[in-house]
Amino acid sequence: MEINSLVEQLGKLDTRSMFMTIEEYRNSADEIADYSIAFHVSYQSLLKRSLIQLETYIPENETELQAKQELMKSYQSSLDKMKEKSQEELEEHYTHFKDCNGNYIKGVKLHNDSNTLHLYGVIVHKRVTQPGNYKKVNSSQLTLAKQKISNELPISRWRQFKIVPGQAKSINVQKMQITVE
Repeated sequence: MEINSLVEQLGKLDTRSMFMTIEEYRNSADEIADYSIAFHVSYQSLLKRSLIQLETYIPENETELQAKQELMKSYQSSLDKMKEKSQEELEEHYTHFKDCNGNYIKGVKLHNDSNTLHLYGVIVHKRVTQPGNYKKVNSSQLTLAKQKISNELPISRWRQFKIVPGQAKSINVQKMQITVE
């Protein structure tokens, strides 16, 4: 798979949100899964929706109250940064691509140092075909509370996929299939 060819194909897509499937994606824990994602989705909109939903969350204890406050502060800080600069301008370690009309292609970026293409969007469906090997992590009570709360928010479905040879079998979007292997 040639990165420029893939980006060129993605630049021809409709700019509205759409579904994309990533087949046999292997993550860093060696889990293999097929994903359906909503592609061309605004991260900023997800943050706004998550913040609105978070405001109505009623904590069960002091730890959850602190977790809620820290999450709200973090999401609001991200939104404030996006008021000053676009998401593309904030991510200086990435190259973002434009379509033939000069608009940024949402959901695609290239890491400058590793030359790794990243696709991102909102998970709609995931089917695990090979379980991964995940390490046991001893998280603090505050971290566990943040995870519990954020798992209920739209932002929790946001994912980024690193696309390199051997990382996935294929990408399917708008009747187009791109082989990655």
